[in-house]
Amino acid sequence: EANILRLHYLEAMDIKTIAALYKAAPRTVKHWLTQIRRQILADTRKALTEKLQVSSAQLDQLMGLVQSRLDPDGARYRTIDTWPTS
Repeated sequence: EANILRLHYLEAMDIKTIAALYKAAPRTVKHWLTQIRRQILADTRKALTEKLQVSSAQLDQLMGLVQSRLDPDGARYRTIDTWPTS
């Protein structure tokens, strides 16, 4: 998982190239990336909820506030399913 993330985000390798490297279909690599991102989000949410001692709803509000500060238009990274994959 870490290698796939590193290749895609740090090395800027596209989906087709990663697929060829792993001898997998591009659709499979997209699926892997989606699953990895979802797991990272779930783990991060759990850790933040515990560390900040807030409810899930409170964390949602906090994350929305942070997101609005990072992206005032709200156009990027609205949900986990809209993250770029290529």
